[in-house]
Amino acid sequence: MDRINKNYLFDILLIVCAVVPVIWSLTIDLKGCSDCHYWFQRSGSLMVLFAVLLELNSLKYHEVKGSKNTFVNGKRVAISEELPVFKKAMRITGFLLAIAGTFIWGYGDLPFKS
Repeated sequence: MDRINKNYLFDILLIVCAVVPVIWSLTIDLKGCSDCHYWFQRSGSLMVLFAVLLELNSLKYHEVKGSKNTFVNGKRVAISEELPVFKKAMRITGFLLAIAGTFIWGYGDLPFKS
């Protein structure tokens, strides 16, 4: 498996690590006691953390100023218009995960308030 495919797998792993704790903590809070509805809210911070890591990983794909080439670790990968669709999707996914995680982190306790 080449380096770029491993990079894609790492992106997918980061997304899984961002989403699974949120789902797990939501089920715990829905089934839990009446006083312990805070795990869902706290899981938002993990979602933000993994979204930031996803964004940092996508920084490896950057455009060199004044050039139409895209480089990964100093090697030309694609013309900027030909940036892999997967990497574009990862950038958008990281952005959306950061927004969702921030919302959960800030307001995740409200659905459980009586």
